[in-house]
Amino acid sequence: MLSLLALMLILLACTVFNSTLEENGSQLAAVLGRLVAPFGLSLAWLRGDDNDGERPISLWRLGLILLAVAAVYSGLDPEFGWNAATAALVISLTVGVGLLTLIYEGAQVLFGARAGARSSLQLHPLGIVIAALSVIITRLTDVHPGIVLGVIAGAAVGSHDARLQGRIVTAAMLGILGLSLGSLLVVGPLQSLSNGHPANWWAVIPETVAVTLFVGGIEGLLFSLLPLKFMEGRRLWDWNRAVWLALAVAVSFLFVHVVLNRTDAYTSVVEETGVRALFAVCVGSIALASVFWLACRHWIPRTQEPEAATA
Repeated sequence: MLSLLALMLILLACTVFNSTLEENGSQLAAVLGRLVAPFGLSLAWLRGDDNDGERPISLWRLGLILLAVAAVYSGLDPEFGWNAATAALVISLTVGVGLLTLIYEGAQVLFGARAGARSSLQLHPLGIVIAALSVIITRLTDVHPGIVLGVIAGAAVGSHDARLQGRIVTAAMLGILGLSLGSLLVVGPLQSLSNGHPANWWAVIPETVAVTLFVGGIEGLLFSLLPLKFMEGRRLWDWNRAVWLALAVAVSFLFVHVVLNRTDAYTSVVEETGVRALFAVCVGSIALASVFWLACRHWIPRTQEPEAATA
């Protein structure tokens, strides 16, 4: 139980880190750009600072970042290498993470634009660097399946209206909840498909995508509902606490009843990772997330868009 608690705290710290990175990605990229000019230029190009706003270019760059992050995170797999299994994993992660990102962040952009607020999908290529560092830390500490840090895109809604932000976040979370439940329903049939074609590496991709959508969606919602600054749950909490409570109860039930009780996703981590290493990573993750959160809250320079400031 203590090991599971430590693992939950690691996941919570990773979520806080990623949410903070998403909220402050532009400011952090600007700071790094001043420190290392070539690196800053690369980040600016991937973010699309030279883009005229056309959607195909933005989606193309998003796909490039998704593919890079998926390839980096595939390094967490012990069987990582130049083989069919790794290719299937990279494709599955690219599709799964891409759908979660587009639906969650895209829903916020869509509803924000319909409400009359200036909304856009901002790319955060700095997440690739963070992802690579997290994979290195995982390899050094031998924690399985690994530490997941780094966010690749986030919705920017130019409005400080708490009610509007609360409704937008609620719509996005309901979309992810529906996607996760739908993915859970098709995991069984897709698993049968993959078992029926053990020699074909492509047969495992649909099942892996469905599992990624369900587990990633439920985990993401559970920890994102935490009502801290830089977290989506804070916006929902400020708008309507009854809605926040209803979502928190539903997501917590699904997480405990399905993810914990009906799979070995967490017990296998405890069995494969030494207790000392798990607690060391737990303390390190909490310290890193706390320092990063405090630094972004108090020391990162703030900039406001004219429309957001006016609102």
